[in-house]
Amino acid sequence: MHAYATDATDRKVVPTVLAVVSVGLAFALSKTLSLLGYQPPWYVDTPSVMGFYGLLYVWFDKIGWRCRIKSAQLSRIPDLRGTWRATLKSSYKDAAGQPTVVEGVVHIRQTWTRLSIRIQFGSSTSCSTMGAINTEDSPDAGVNYEYLNEPEPHGVDTMSIHRGTSHLRISIDGRTLVGDYYTGRGRMNFGSLALNFISRDLEST
Repeated sequence: MHAYATDATDRKVVPTVLAVVSVGLAFALSKTLSLLGYQPPWYVDTPSVMGFYGLLYVWFDKIGWRCRIKSAQLSRIPDLRGTWRATLKSSYKDAAGQPTVVEGVVHIRQTWTRLSIRIQFGSSTSCSTMGAINTEDSPDAGVNYEYLNEPEPHGVDTMSIHRGTSHLRISIDGRTLVGDYYTGRGRMNFGSLALNFISRDLEST
C-alpha cells in the first residue's frame, strides 16, 4: 500500500487528541501503580507517553478511523475497503467500431493513512501508485489516483505497460464510485469507469 493525501481535517486534529489521551493514560498508570505500591521489575518498562501514543496511533490508523459512535464516524475519510465490480468503457474501438466495454474485479485495501487500489481485468492488472481522497467539502471531492497497468502474459501484442490517472466520485451511500480515467503516453486512451461495491471481504478474482 502507498500513502494518500486527503483534505479531511481529522489528519490535523487526531494526532493532538491522541497525544492528550496518551498523557492522561501515562499519568493514570503511574498513579495507579503508586497507589498499589507496586514497583515493576527492572526488566519491565511501563508504557511512557510516547509508548501510549504509538499504540493509540497504530490502533487508530488500522481500526479506530472507521469506527462509529452512534451515527458519527471518528474520521471523515470514507471507508472504501473491500471488493468492487468494475465496468470500464474505453475510447478504444473494437473491430465493429464500437467503444470497448470491459469488466473486472477491484480490491481496495485502506487504512487511515495508506491505500491500495488493484483492478484485475481479463487481460491486464491495474495497481494504484499514489492517490488522494477528498471529502464533500472539496470542489474535487472523490478518489483521485495514478495507476500502473501491466498486461497479462496472454494479453494481445498491442498491449503494453502504461501509466494513467483516474478520478471517481463517491455516491452518498458509499457503494458506488463513478468517474473517468486517462492513460499516459503509449496508449492515449480515455473513458469512463464505474465501481460497484460487493463486500468488505477481499474476494478472490
